[in-house]
Amino acid sequence: MKTANLKPWVLFGALIWLVGACSAGEASPAKPDTTPRTVQTNGTAQISVIPDRAELSFGVETRDEDLEVARKANDERVTKLLAAIRKLGVPSKRVKTGYLSITPQYKSASKFSSGVKLDSFRMYKEVLVTLDDPELANELLARGIEAGATHVNNLTFRSSEDRKHRDHARAMALQAAREKAEMMAKELGQSIGRPIQIVESYAGFGGSSQANVMNTQQVQMQSVPEVLGTIAPGALAIQAQVTVIFELK
Repeated sequence: MKTANLKPWVLFGALIWLVGACSAGEASPAKPDTTPRTVQTNGTAQISVIPDRAELSFGVETRDEDLEVARKANDERVTKLLAAIRKLGVPSKRVKTGYLSITPQYKSASKFSSGVKLDSFRMYKEVLVTLDDPELANELLARGIEAGATHVNNLTFRSSEDRKHRDHARAMALQAAREKAEMMAKELGQSIGRPIQIVESYAGFGGSSQANVMNTQQVQMQSVPEVLGTIAPGALAIQAQVTVIFELK
């Protein structure tokens, strides 16, 4: 009986085919699940703070067809306004001039001519005041209007320790988020690990019927008697909101 004379490269090819066929019948090992196990919670907190500061701005507006007349009239009113503020005991460092504008006012020309005609110049100057005693806000309004202010803008009650109170509210919100995550994990027989992500949703002053903070009063001179005597500082509602993702064990 004759033995087949197989060349080496034929034997090598057959061996590769045999190994490949055996491997095809075996299942590849499953990859481990690397998806992180986490729990996400939100935390909110609110604290009430008595304001110790009031901020507001007076506006002085004058108009005249002569710009120089409008300017002088405005300067006179502003000078009287500043003197009235000083008489209330407000330090000069708490008073400063702000926005200033000079705007030409036009009117339509007669029906016999086209275009518009210059009617007058409007001059507007703003005086910003900060009170260390919010209870003086009503008296300051009254004196400011008597001295010649034509507008009262942006009455705001604040705390001189805003940052401290916001940090306190934020810490309380973080603690609330942790306690909530611990409770949820415990109910499922788990525990939480290190925080993976922290996102602050909000930190500042919240709305409240008693807060009056960031409550802007746009007051025209003719409506001041209706407003005076009705403004009270109340309490500031300082809020914080956070979202935290914890590792789940």
